[in-house]
Amino acid sequence: MKGKFQLKQHGFSTVELLAVIAIIAILASIAIPKYQTHIDRAEITEAKSELQYLAKTMEDYYLMNNLTYSSNLNTVTGIVGTIKTNGGADYVLTAESCADGAGGSLSLSECVKLIATSPNGLNKLTIDSRGNKTFNGTTGWPE
Repeated sequence: MKGKFQLKQHGFSTVELLAVIAIIAILASIAIPKYQTHIDRAEITEAKSELQYLAKTMEDYYLMNNLTYSSNLNTVTGIVGTIKTNGGADYVLTAESCADGAGGSLSLSECVKLIATSPNGLNKLTIDSRGNKTFNGTTGWPE
């Protein structure tokens, strides 16, 4: 009779559940930053593509408008000032005259610099009409 009224346990103990939750938390802490890095790289790639398209459009404008560039992107392309990447980021687009290397700037008939800045301001891509590209102040764009 001893075993007749013995209750059987069903389910998981609290310790087992806590162990599973801890493992999931560790995996998430590794996976989420990696995923965000991939999203950032994809958005940068998309912004680079848009800037290259914008640079070509700006060159077309230059040839059609008495060999001068415009700092008004809406005039040149109809773009109001942002591009939305597939990741949802709104990169802010601006155009300005290039620096002359001596602390001043060149006229828009000589050079224009196109700038795409990420919403958080951490990533800044530039390309100018002379083909110079920068990423966060360093020469060249990331691959």
